Amino acid sequence: MGFKTAEMPPVDPAEFGSMPFMARMKLLAVHWAEYGFGGPKQLNMLYVYKLLFYAGVGVLLVGLTTPALGGFPEFASWWTEPIVYVKLMAWTVLFEVLGLASSSGPLAFKFSPFIGGCLYWLKPGTLRVPPWPGKIPLTRGDTRQYWDVAVYGLILANLVFLIVFPGSETSRVPGSEAGLPPQWAMFSYVGLIIAMGLRDKTVFLAAR
Repeated sequence: MGFKTAEMPPVDPAEFGSMPFMARMKLLAVHWAEYGFGGPKQLNMLYVYKLLFYAGVGVLLVGLTTPALGGFPEFASWWTEPIVYVKLMAWTVLFEVLGLASSSGPLAFKFSPFIGGCLYWLKPGTLRVPPWPGKIPLTRGDTRQYWDVAVYGLILANLVFLIVFPGSETSRVPGSEAGLPPQWAMFSYVGLIIAMGLRDKTVFLAAR
C-alpha cells in the first residue's frame, strides 16, 4: 500500500462476480484483515493532521487570549495557572462537539463533506435522537427543530466565550494574575448541554 495509491484485493474485478460466494468472502476477509479499508496511507495521515491542529490551535488560543500569562515566552510557567486548564478543556469540548474529533474522511465512509457533526446539528429538519421521548415532556419526535439548532448554537457560543475570555482575578484562585472565566459561563454550559441532551443524545455524547 503506497502513500497515494490504494491496495486493492488481488483479483480481476471482471472475474470477481463469477467466483463462488465463500471464495469471495475469504478473499475479502483476508484482505480486510491485512490492509483494512485498503486506502492510501495519506488517508490515515488525516488523523495525524487533526491531532496536530488540535494541539497547536489549543496552545495558540490560550496564549493569544490570556494576556496575563505573559505570552509564549512564558510558556513554561503557564501550567501553574488554572485558567489554562479551563481553556484547554473548553477547546477540547468545542473540538468534540463540532464533530472534528470524531472519525472522518474516507476511512469513516465520509467523502463529501469529510465531517458530519455541526454540518447536521446546525440544520433544521435533520435527524435527532431523544433519549427518553416517552418520558420527558417536549422531547418527542425525531426531527431537529429551529430551537434545537438555537440551543446547539448557544453551546458553541458559550464554549467560544470560555476560550476567548481573558480571565479576571478571583478569590477562588488566590495569587493568580490570570484568574478564571466567570462562573456563570461554566454553569450556563452545563445547563445548555443537559437541555440539548434531553432533545438529542447524539450531541450530548459528542461533547463527552
